[in-house]
Amino acid sequence: MSAEKRTRGQILPKVGVLALLVLLIGSGLYYYGFRQKSVSYSDGQVTTGPFAGEIAPDFTLPDLDGEMVALSDYRGKYVFLNFFATWCNPCKSELPDFNRMNLRMQREGMNATFLLVNVRESPETVKSFMEQNGYTMKTLTDVSGAVAAKYLVQGIPMTLIIGPDGKIITKRVGAISASLLETLVEQVVE
Repeated sequence: MSAEKRTRGQILPKVGVLALLVLLIGSGLYYYGFRQKSVSYSDGQVTTGPFAGEIAPDFTLPDLDGEMVALSDYRGKYVFLNFFATWCNPCKSELPDFNRMNLRMQREGMNATFLLVNVRESPETVKSFMEQNGYTMKTLTDVSGAVAAKYLVQGIPMTLIIGPDGKIITKRVGAISASLLETLVEQVVE
């Protein structure tokens, strides 16, 4: 057998395996990244994912004073919906900027607000954290994590910007810098 035939015989199986691997990964990315817009839970419930252009799933959670607040209460406003935890360093890095922007939006009469959702911590822990840092943003507690699951939160912080019509404008995972926040507010809020 010539050296050329041996080399070709060794390369062809590797190319075939590589092509199969690319096909499988590509199919998986298509299905889970682009096509799939719902998640099935073990109890049989199917929930639609929160994607840009779709109506944000409504929810009702207690605030830090124990009063029930619904996302739909904010219909007609731009809502910066942020999922966070008090132990999360990237969350802690963006919250001072969020608080300053929220105060500015109130002062300037902008039709926008921040709505924070703490994920899986006790209301006492969250209330203490917010008070110690002087944060005044409306904060809700998702102790069970059910709302975070409804929004398919896989990493925190996660921020969604929701328009006055209740449709999601954009979604960001990870901390948002002060300059990016300024840009987002300028681009989105009328």
